[in-house]
Amino acid sequence: MLALINLFLILIFLFISFPAISNKFKKIGKKYWLIILIVLLLGLMIRLFLAPHHHRFFIDEAFYMGAAKNLLFYLKSTISTGIYPKQIGWPLLLTIPFFMFGVNNYIAIYTSIFFGSISIILMYFLVYLLSKNKRLALISSFLLAILPLHVIYSGTAETIVVSVFFLLVTLISFIIMIKNQKKKLIFLALFLFLFTIQIRLENILILIPMLVYIFLNKIKLNLKNWIFPIIISSPLFISYLIQIYQLTNFYDGAYYQDLIFFGFREILSKLTSIDLYFNFLFTLSFLFLIIGFIGLHKSKILIFYISWFLAYFGHYLFYLFSDDFHVIPGLVALLPIMAYGIIHISTLSSKIFPKKKLLLDTTIMIVILLSFFASFDKDIVPEYLIETKTLEKLKQDIPDDCVVVAEIPIIVTSVTELRAIDTIYFLDHTDENLLAYKDTCLIYFEDIYCKKNIILESDKRCETMHSNFKLSKYKEYNEMGITLSLYNISN
Repeated sequence: MLALINLFLILIFLFISFPAISNKFKKIGKKYWLIILIVLLLGLMIRLFLAPHHHRFFIDEAFYMGAAKNLLFYLKSTISTGIYPKQIGWPLLLTIPFFMFGVNNYIAIYTSIFFGSISIILMYFLVYLLSKNKRLALISSFLLAILPLHVIYSGTAETIVVSVFFLLVTLISFIIMIKNQKKKLIFLALFLFLFTIQIRLENILILIPMLVYIFLNKIKLNLKNWIFPIIISSPLFISYLIQIYQLTNFYDGAYYQDLIFFGFREILSKLTSIDLYFNFLFTLSFLFLIIGFIGLHKSKILIFYISWFLAYFGHYLFYLFSDDFHVIPGLVALLPIMAYGIIHISTLSSKIFPKKKLLLDTTIMIVILLSFFASFDKDIVPEYLIETKTLEKLKQDIPDDCVVVAEIPIIVTSVTELRAIDTIYFLDHTDENLLAYKDTCLIYFEDIYCKKNIILESDKRCETMHSNFKLSKYKEYNEMGITLSLYNISN
C-alpha cells in the first residue's frame, strides 16, 4: 500500500533529518519549554474533560474505523459495504492504537485528542520558525489550545484534527527545508505533504501559502536537488489524482446523480451562520485580530498567513458540502495574527508597568482563558452521544452468530465483527415469512436514524420494519432522553 510506504519514508527521513531539525530550536530556553509544557497540559485537560466525546458525522467516522479495523485484521482497506471510498491516511494511523489497545470508538477519539494536543507544540514550533519570537509563538500555541472548534472536533474520530496536525508538521518541514534545500529535507517535506493529502484531499491547498512564502522571500529553487525526490514521490502524487476521480465517482453513485461539488449556492448561509459564535471570546479574539492586522500590515509574513487562511476559507465557502470543521485550518492561520495583537497590547501596557511583559502576557491570556470557560458551548448532540456509547455495548449484547439489520450497517461493523445488512436490502429481498433467514438469529438495531430522518426516508423504513415483522424488544439503551433498541425479528 502506497500510504504505508509513504508513512515509513516519513519516519526514515525524519530520523535522518532530526539533528538538522532539532538544531533550529536550540535557542528556546528552559523557561519557555516549561511554559509550553503547561500550555500543552492545559489543552490536553480541556480536550479530555471539557470537550464532548462523541462522533458527529457517523457515516464518516464509521468509514475510518471500519477501514482501520480491516487493515489491522485482514490487511485490506475495505469496509463491510465494499471498497473504502475515502482517504486512507487516518485509518492507517488508527491501526496503531487499535493494535495496542483494541478496536474501540473511544480509542479512535482519544487518538484524535492526542493529535489535537500535540498540535499545540507544533503551533509553537511553526510560529517560532517564522518569527524567531518566543512570546509570539507561545501565545499562538495557547490560542490553539483553546480554539473552540478545534477543541470540539478533538473529541471525535473525524479527520480534521489529525489533518491540522499534519498541516503544521508539513509547514514546519517546509520552512526548515526551503532555507538550504538539502535532499534529505526535501524528501521529508515532500513525503509529509503527500501523506497530508492522504488525510484530506483539500490539503493540497497548503501549496498556496508555500508558494507565497517562496515568492515573498525571493527563494531560488535548487532544481538539481529537487529532481530525484520529485521522481521518487511521483507515484504517490499520481495516486492522489486517481483518488479524486474515484471519490467523485463514489459520491455520484451514492447520490444517483452527477454531483456539483463547488459553487456559490451556500455562501450566504455560511457567512451569516457566523452569528452563532458571537460571544465575549469571539469579540475579544476579533479585537486582537484587528490590532494584529494593523500592526503587521507592512510585514511579509502577514501575506503568508492571509494566503493560508484564504485558501481554506475559500474551500469552506465554495465547497457545497462543507461543514463548520472545514474552516478550522483557516482559523489556525489567523492565530499568530491574533497573538501579535495581544503582544502589541501587552507592549503598550508595559510602558505603564516596565519590565513586566511576560506578566502582562500571562494576565491577558488568563482573561482570554476565563472568557473561553465562560462562553464555551460543549455542543453535545444527544443522539450522537448515545449512538457512540451504544456501539461499544453491541459487542457484548449481540451473539456472534446473529445477523444485524441496521439502517447503516457500517456503523455496526466498524468496531465489531458482527454481520450486518441494511434495511433497504432486507426489506427488498425478504418476505414476511423470513424464509431466506430460516434458523438464523436476526436482530434489528433501531438507532438514531429512526429518531431523525437523517438520510432519505430512514424513519419510514423503521416504521415498515415494525409493520412487516414481529419485533420483540431484546435490549434498550437510554441517554439524555433518547432511547435506542435492539429487537429480535420474527415472522
